[in-house]
Amino acid sequence: MRIRSKRQISIPKKVMEALALKPGDEVELEVEGKKARLVPIKTIKVPRDQAWFWMPEWQNLKYEILVFSVPFPQMFHLNNSC
Repeated sequence: MRIRSKRQISIPKKVMEALALKPGDEVELEVEGKKARLVPIKTIKVPRDQAWFWMPEWQNLKYEILVFSVPFPQMFHLNNSC
């Protein structure tokens, strides 16, 4: 393989097939010493208008609201008729 002027490389067909990659898939290069390893990234595509919900800040806030804002006895609707 040769690195082009814009730091691009072409992934050989046999590597693409072995990793089940398609054009448009995302990959990451992990550097280990003087070697680099190509790792496929499998992502779930989220519509842009819903991306805010999956941001770590929102997920943490949602967790805090669910867990810390409700007093313990009210978290469970206990039936006193037992």
